[in-house]
Amino acid sequence: MKENPISTLLKVKRDGNPLREHGHVSPLIGKLGPLDPEALDRFVAIASPRLPRPRGPVLVIGLTESSLVLAWWLAKRLPEATLAFSSREGAGRPSARSFKEPHSHAPDHSLIIPPRRFGEVVIVEDEITTGTTLKNLILSLGDLCDHFVILTLSDLREGENAGLLEKDEKGLFVSVIDLSLSGEAKENDFDLRAPSEAKKTPFNPFGRSESTFLSVLGGLRRIEDLGCIYAIGECLDLPLAFHDEKAVPIHHVTRSPWLVDGEAILGRLELEGNPRHFLYNWQKPNPPVAAIVGNESTADIAEALRCFLASNGIQTHVLNAS
Repeated sequence: MKENPISTLLKVKRDGNPLREHGHVSPLIGKLGPLDPEALDRFVAIASPRLPRPRGPVLVIGLTESSLVLAWWLAKRLPEATLAFSSREGAGRPSARSFKEPHSHAPDHSLIIPPRRFGEVVIVEDEITTGTTLKNLILSLGDLCDHFVILTLSDLREGENAGLLEKDEKGLFVSVIDLSLSGEAKENDFDLRAPSEAKKTPFNPFGRSESTFLSVLGGLRRIEDLGCIYAIGECLDLPLAFHDEKAVPIHHVTRSPWLVDGEAILGRLELEGNPRHFLYNWQKPNPPVAAIVGNESTADIAEALRCFLASNGIQTHVLNAS
């Protein structure tokens, strides 16, 4: 079967990660330029019909930072879905569940999930490299659900890792859907003109306070002639919630350290902080008005980016989502 272009992953060279020399990134999700809404709609059109009929309430999980956009885009098309994002900042919260991403530059993740049973858990990934992180996550959720679906743009497992996730583990059932093998969407696969009408309020996948969520959304709504939103690190939930109202380009300022290669990455702006962040393939927004959305933990990154944008004649508004 011809590979589906929605599943294309671009190979990038990692900067300073001895555990993994190369990584793979989707060009759709805002890291290599503004996210691509039309392509993301096609992703949903391909993915949705291939999910099993739910056995009950569905939990959709996106992993920081790789699959937050993909998970949000899918969940908003599924009736009555709950959405959760993993965080590298939430460890230690009493209600958080923790798991490890062993090969990462920041391996500790946590999730805030409502204490209820789910009929199905759909974990969205851009790629599966070994499956170890996903197995750690699934085992941490075994009390919430018995059936797990891993939805990935591409399954890159080889050798002893192939089939690791699908093995029965403590009574949990896991299936993998590899969209690189799924072909293009047919016109009747999914109605892209009909987003879920059941979802009346934005997802809150990090469990932010209602006052914070509404304050940042209100701040974005008040900016006139907004040309671009820069989402720093994990802070994609509020830009995506606003994008559901008004399709302003979103560019992700990421912790992922990659090198300029003249192919996937033509330019790299390094923003000093703890940790440092990166803006890849930047182009001046039009209109020249921008919003920066980040957490308190990335305030130094937001200020560095504000100075860069101001030096390029861009009016900038900084919104703190903490």
